Amino acid sequence: MSPIPLRIAWQVLVALSLGSLVGAPAQAADPVKVGLSLALTGGVAANGKQILMALEFWRDDVNAKGGLLGRPVELVYYDDQSNPSTVPALYTKLVTVDKVDLLLGPYATNMVAPAMPVIMQNNRTTISFLAIGINQHFNYPKYFSMVPVGPKGPGAFSDGFFELAAAQSPKPQTVAIVSADAEFAKTTADAARDNAKALGFNVAYERSYPPLPKMFGGAMIGMLVTPIKVQLGPLANGLVIGESFVRAPPFEFPGVADLFNRYQAKATGQGVDPLGYGFVPFGYAAGQVLAQAVEATKSTNDDKLATYMHGNTFKTVVGDIAFGKDGEWAKSRQVFTQFQNVAPNDLEQFRAGTKQLILWPAEYKTGNMIYPYADARKK
Repeated sequence: MSPIPLRIAWQVLVALSLGSLVGAPAQAADPVKVGLSLALTGGVAANGKQILMALEFWRDDVNAKGGLLGRPVELVYYDDQSNPSTVPALYTKLVTVDKVDLLLGPYATNMVAPAMPVIMQNNRTTISFLAIGINQHFNYPKYFSMVPVGPKGPGAFSDGFFELAAAQSPKPQTVAIVSADAEFAKTTADAARDNAKALGFNVAYERSYPPLPKMFGGAMIGMLVTPIKVQLGPLANGLVIGESFVRAPPFEFPGVADLFNRYQAKATGQGVDPLGYGFVPFGYAAGQVLAQAVEATKSTNDDKLATYMHGNTFKTVVGDIAFGKDGEWAKSRQVFTQFQNVAPNDLEQFRAGTKQLILWPAEYKTGNMIYPYADARKK
């Protein structure tokens, strides 16, 4: 066989090279990696899973609009097993091994506290999920909180409770405070003690107090979970509890109804809260805050993001959010509610919020308090 002339061979080589270039897909932009840990197993996994689902909705919505800075968003997350001791290593891995562009989380006071030293040592910005009083200990300017307690911090979990009590006739005189041996519970109980004393109540610790109190409730985190409300049924009647989000007309912020519809459709059979009111909107809103800060600064630089977040207001599914110096919301949106006329074994009664009325503050009020507790228990 005679050799191929050099000119023809060169043309074939060029043609093959051009063909391979034309047929090759374009190089995709590197993703913006958002790293976090969440409780996906263990004691508070039901809540952590809700937040993850909300963040997945947020990621998909952002990517459908072109991503952040023209790059797709990728969530990099690990299960902290509801165990505070696992958290430092996970955030170290996110920062040093995964080299994530942005941080969120973790979820819950007990997990956020041990994450903070790692976040601070690496000079990173984060938005935690429903953690209380963190920056009272750390005073870190790049920490932000996705819980609407406002400047009063942990005190917001009981101030409305005691103000409601003080307004009743006859006014109750003594208070019993019971808390778990955990970071969140201890912090909240300390603040409740200060609030009670400020309004003239006598705080009883292990001393006897009336077996049927005039008011019963407080920072009952378990009561934020719909299956527990359904399980208790009429036993919940009369409880006055603090809530961060209630499905009621004052809280129908733009986009939140659609978010709940999507979540509730996906939650079926997933072993999570079927309604998601207590946790889902805050997970999604954290993503919204982060995305708005990134787009406004055209950067993932932690210093730039923190500076912008301290100085601006954000549009989210939980309403407009502005942050104070400590990273908490500049204005509290914590409300106090009372369960009334709850029927047994009925999930649907909690969907519209008509069985859990907002009592305080007045700007969000949707119903009147039944007092004393014994009267509310009759309903």
